Amino acid sequence: MTTKLRLHRDQLSAVARVTPYAMAGYGVNVALATAAFWNTIPARDLLLWAFLSLTACGIVGVRSFHRPPATHDRNPDELRSARNALLFAVLLALPWSSLAMFWAGTVSGTSEAILTAFVVGMAASGSILLAPIPAAALTYAGTILGPLIVKLLVLGSRENVVLGALAISFLVFLIVLVMTNARMFMERLKVLERLRVSIEDAKAANEAAQRATSAKSEFFATMSHEIRTPLNSVIGYTSLVLARRGLNAEDARDLEIVRDAGRSLLNTVNDILDFSAIEAGRLKLLLAPTLLRPMIESCLSLMQVEARAKGLALSAEIDSALDEVSVEADAQRVRQVLVNLVGNAVKFTSEGRVDVEAKWLRRSEDIVAIRFIVKDTGPGIPQKSIPELFNRFSQLDGSYERRFTGSGLGLAISKSIVVAMDGEIGVQSELGVGSAFWFELPLIVSRALPAIERSVEARPASPGGLNILVVDDMEPNRRLTSTVLRRAGHRAVTAASGAEAISLAKSETFDVILMDMQMPGMNGLAATKEIRKLPPNQGQVPIIAMTANVLPNEIASCYAAGMTAHIGKPFEIDELLRTIEAASDGATASARARLPAAMMAGRKPL
Repeated sequence: MTTKLRLHRDQLSAVARVTPYAMAGYGVNVALATAAFWNTIPARDLLLWAFLSLTACGIVGVRSFHRPPATHDRNPDELRSARNALLFAVLLALPWSSLAMFWAGTVSGTSEAILTAFVVGMAASGSILLAPIPAAALTYAGTILGPLIVKLLVLGSRENVVLGALAISFLVFLIVLVMTNARMFMERLKVLERLRVSIEDAKAANEAAQRATSAKSEFFATMSHEIRTPLNSVIGYTSLVLARRGLNAEDARDLEIVRDAGRSLLNTVNDILDFSAIEAGRLKLLLAPTLLRPMIESCLSLMQVEARAKGLALSAEIDSALDEVSVEADAQRVRQVLVNLVGNAVKFTSEGRVDVEAKWLRRSEDIVAIRFIVKDTGPGIPQKSIPELFNRFSQLDGSYERRFTGSGLGLAISKSIVVAMDGEIGVQSELGVGSAFWFELPLIVSRALPAIERSVEARPASPGGLNILVVDDMEPNRRLTSTVLRRAGHRAVTAASGAEAISLAKSETFDVILMDMQMPGMNGLAATKEIRKLPPNQGQVPIIAMTANVLPNEIASCYAAGMTAHIGKPFEIDELLRTIEAASDGATASARARLPAAMMAGRKPL
């Protein structure tokens, strides 16, 4: 429907809404006029007039109650309704114009004044009610007042001429009033129409944005999976070969380059996924009791090898007060920011040192403010470049040695994480002297102590190892995982599909199942749900998702299907073995908890 037709429909609707009430008032005025002129106008003529008036009123009133609903494609009906409005205006005006035509000048002075007041009042009230449709309003007013004006001027006496002039003046006033009200009404309708169009446009834009966001998320999920899957083999197999004894130095150096390149590519993929989650508002913080000193020291240990290779001194100065307090924090995200800043400092410092500081600034009630500072003796950053440093895809000009190669997202992601924690991040730098990146976090003091993770070297060996089912549709992945497990002392059985995994789970008892998610036919989620339906000795086996699907919603779907834990590909060998140990220990504890008390009482201590 065009805007013009829609506005026209709104005009008709505005009049139609008040028509029933107007007809009720019309009928009351007919009754009052009949009573007022009962002894002045012959009863037969007056009753005939009242009958015709009420008939016209009834026709219009009944028609208003049975009007069809407005739709978006009723152009012929809209035009018909406009013609009906003019017809009804004339129909309602004729009784009063005839009253004025026949009886003006023939009744006494008081009755004539009452007659004039009735006619003028009906003309005024009706035309105002019909103002949204100017043609109908003017037709109504002219039909009522026109005959009265003519009759008064024809009578010719001084009083009649004066009354006629006043009627003409009032008609002009009504015309101006109707046109003004009509213009204001149309302006209001146009404003509402623009608002409606704006709302529809905003809604359409929002839907388009949601579709684009959904498509982007799907694209990132697909690309992440497709890139991570081959990276799992690149990083995994190079790590396996590097662990062999007797490898000559040149081959080891070449393999380290391949492995490090794979890890660099993996970091870029992680940066893109993190930034897409931040843009979509899906960044979630997982708060847990955290000790800061071990976290900081673990970050530095990750960068020590690279720092030593460049001849850099890498040290940490941690406020002793931090040893006495545990804080509620997302340790993984804080570690991510710190590793990013330390990694940049090591990367862009050719000589000298990199120092990390953690300072206790202040404490108020249960909140402590901690400032982390990463200082380097690198080339420094130009002051003009600092405002753009934390923007996405920002890299410094190539004429400076300190060039932020890579995704250009690290500092932008770090800033988003710090801001999400209600903190601040910044940098002070001087060319030729060095830079100091800092971030400050307000953290809640925790009354609980953090769980202490055991390293792979510190865990007790499992007698005879575990019986583990490896489910993956790609043969290189199955062989890589099986090799890692066998070297760790476990037994590995492989399955190439979800259906094969279910069949093996029915026929053999496993301590742990490593389940890929994306497989042809039955995927890992469906296979997990079917395994959970098996009898307890087979159906309660810990199932660990080992997949390249690492987005938050994908991880959530793993747990919803009944999986015990999640490991992303490419996996770190230490993380894989630690997760398997935790899952198997949890399953053993759970099984013991389900044993009857009598059986537990008869057990010999281990």
